[in-house]
Amino acid sequence: MLKIELTVPKGLFGGEALAATAERMLDDISRGDCQTPRETAAARAGWQVVVHEAVVWATGGDPRPVVRVSFPAAMLTDEGREVFMTKLAAALDPLKPWIYFDAVPDGDFGVDAPMRAAELIRDMRAAMGAETIAAVPIRAGEATAIDPVCGMTVALSGEPILVEHDGENYAFCNRACAASFAERVAV
Repeated sequence: MLKIELTVPKGLFGGEALAATAERMLDDISRGDCQTPRETAAARAGWQVVVHEAVVWATGGDPRPVVRVSFPAAMLTDEGREVFMTKLAAALDPLKPWIYFDAVPDGDFGVDAPMRAAELIRDMRAAMGAETIAAVPIRAGEATAIDPVCGMTVALSGEPILVEHDGENYAFCNRACAASFAERVAV
């Protein structure tokens, strides 16, 4: 249910360049800073990249590629948007694409039945080897923490998403990761 659609004016890329661009986008969006090759492969398996060449493109200026990212709403944060936008813009440099997000509500995606973001995360964790990320509680004085579900670095400034378990607080990048953790440890 993680999908990227790239729409470009017909003829902007040759056939092989279109495929190479899709692969570059998939590689960039799947790779995390501290991932093992298994985690990267599991992340890559969760994404679909579709490229469309528009037959007709009307604009008042030069056409720009358009990127639409469909992502579970419960997993989409401002920080996540910024990460995705940066990676996708770099993959398409120097084209300066328009990038926008479709935040898909829980229950509006699934394979055989409607699915929640926490279930998607559970399935992705299983593909990674469920216990690859150690659950480390927030340490006093630290500016960041590691999300024990997805491994993302979470800023503790502002209003972080927290779950208390056994007297310790854990920080999460989004509500779906927090729900997945709470379900796993039966909070």
